[in-house]
Amino acid sequence: MSPKPTGTPRQTVAGDIIVTRVSGHYHISRAQGAGKPFTPIEVMNRRADAIARACQLATGHRVFLYAHAGSVDCTEIDCAKPY
Repeated sequence: MSPKPTGTPRQTVAGDIIVTRVSGHYHISRAQGAGKPFTPIEVMNRRADAIARACQLATGHRVFLYAHAGSVDCTEIDCAKPY
């Protein structure tokens, strides 16, 4: 089951983990707060691997998946589900 975009832009807060598809790879980053750039963590080839890693890193924070860089459509990932 693949996550579906919510259609509503979500506001990230400092500490949230962001997974973004860029040129066929999945970039994992940590949000730093309003108006600040994301801090890159790592790049993975497979979406399932990137989501699983993001969930490991997200202790106490949320994980968001963006279909591509620059998109406002995102999916909040439920890390309790296996991917």
